[in-house]
Amino acid sequence: MRIARNLYEIVRPFMWVFVALWAVMLFSSLVNAPRSAAEQRRLQVDALADENRTYCGRWGFTEHTHAFNLCTLDLDEVRQHERERLTAIGF
Repeated sequence: MRIARNLYEIVRPFMWVFVALWAVMLFSSLVNAPRSAAEQRRLQVDALADENRTYCGRWGFTEHTHAFNLCTLDLDEVRQHERERLTAIGF
């Protein structure tokens, strides 16, 4: 019993340090979550814009034209149908 008590006295400060570090990490995650979500959304929007430029550019549509805008609307529709298909199969 004495060995267990001595071991507890040695380990206890490390346990409190672990709990404190865990709390700091949790707090940091909660504080940064909205910023991370916004950054993720911005990256997604940039990726879609790059895809639109690449695909519609292959067809000869230049940016900021009516034809380019129609092309991007068609791509949005294709993406929506793909999301619906993936949702329907449970993916």
